[in-house]
Amino acid sequence: MNWNYLGIPQCDPSNLAKAQAGGPDCLSAVGPAPGSWASDPSLRENMNNAFGQDVQRGYKQYAVFASVDFDVLPKVFTVTAGTRRYHYDEFEEGSVWLTAGGSPLVLNHPNGACTAAKECGYAFNLAKSESGFRSRASLTWHITPDVMTYYTFSQGFRPGGFNLTSPVQLEALPYCTPVTDPPPPDPRCRPGGSLFGLITNQYVKPAGFQSDNLINNELGLKSEFLNHRVLVNASAYRMKWNDVQLLLYDPLNSINVIVNGANYTISGVELQLAARATEGLTVQGASSWNSSNQTTAPCLRSAGALSSPYNPTPAGQCITVVQQHAYSDPFGALGSPLPFSPPLLFNVRARYDWAAVPYRPFASVGASHFGSMHNEPANFPDGNSPEHNPPNSPALRYTIPAYTTYDAAIGVSQDNWTVKLTGSNLTNVYGPTNVSSAQFIRSEIPLRPRVLMANFAYWF
Repeated sequence: MNWNYLGIPQCDPSNLAKAQAGGPDCLSAVGPAPGSWASDPSLRENMNNAFGQDVQRGYKQYAVFASVDFDVLPKVFTVTAGTRRYHYDEFEEGSVWLTAGGSPLVLNHPNGACTAAKECGYAFNLAKSESGFRSRASLTWHITPDVMTYYTFSQGFRPGGFNLTSPVQLEALPYCTPVTDPPPPDPRCRPGGSLFGLITNQYVKPAGFQSDNLINNELGLKSEFLNHRVLVNASAYRMKWNDVQLLLYDPLNSINVIVNGANYTISGVELQLAARATEGLTVQGASSWNSSNQTTAPCLRSAGALSSPYNPTPAGQCITVVQQHAYSDPFGALGSPLPFSPPLLFNVRARYDWAAVPYRPFASVGASHFGSMHNEPANFPDGNSPEHNPPNSPALRYTIPAYTTYDAAIGVSQDNWTVKLTGSNLTNVYGPTNVSSAQFIRSEIPLRPRVLMANFAYWF
């Protein structure tokens, strides 16, 4: 990735000589750190490149698995058990380079001066491994040939990964300490009256993050009734999701970092129904109710002795002040729900088919409902508050309101031909389906508006 937004020209022999004689400044062209992996190791010359990264990531996974079914009562009661042994190797290698706030070899020096001295970026060669077992077990009971109940225990995980960072990077969450006789202030600190701030780094950006893990316990029913005219499936489950991977944003350095965060418990119920009510009328629907609950309250902890002496937060304690402003825990609050987790979802649809030989007319109507939800954890800054309007962070929290859409169709078939008129989102509901402050702009993703279509199809 090459970020070409340089506002000062890159040095060439002509403008470098003028700059060194007191003329307008120029900047040394930069590029990948010498000795690091790079798909293109050259300097980024003649492209106004101010920042970039040349990185490759990869993994190898080895696994063996086995599963056994045992009929305690043949075709009535079955026990199933299985496990999977895995070994996961990941790597990330390459480098990041920049022109801001770094070496004096960037300003008014020949191209590559700071890169050669390894002072305008950093290289990394990261590797990590994870291994373990993930297992499942279930009990299946056919009460009758048309009614089956089950219990399932299962485990799952998402692999960990890496952040783009030097081995120890004290960049995140600076605290600007007031002093009366400062040196030139760090540009991230703002003057306050006659006082400036000395930059104080509080937090070590982690090089990587571990897998998060989920354990699911589920009870269910699958059944058919009334001579197979009615189908009912239902399940109830309780999940424990631990060390959830979370993307955090550092508003003072525009740094995104992925960390392992809180634990959650999710309880839910799902119901599916399909019925042939009459010879021509079919009704079907599905719904789910979910309740997610944060059960731990981690925080960003101070780097302590690794940071500068002006750090206001003792080593190991939760960071509560950033740039002289209160800083809330970004991991969420105890008892709060997961983002993008609506408590209620459902859809229902009815279709009627007429027998009018040789034609086969039909009509259908349907509705879908999505409950209200949020786009970020509970402790993220409220995007609707006056201090964040207009947005001053790409990670503000918004409410995504509930909405319901309605659809309908009418058509006729004969032999291999079908002609159909359809309408979706008939009430033209706006939504939105998502709200965010990415790129420091409040943006909404609307639902697709009302759409009316005529379809003609022939099967052969």
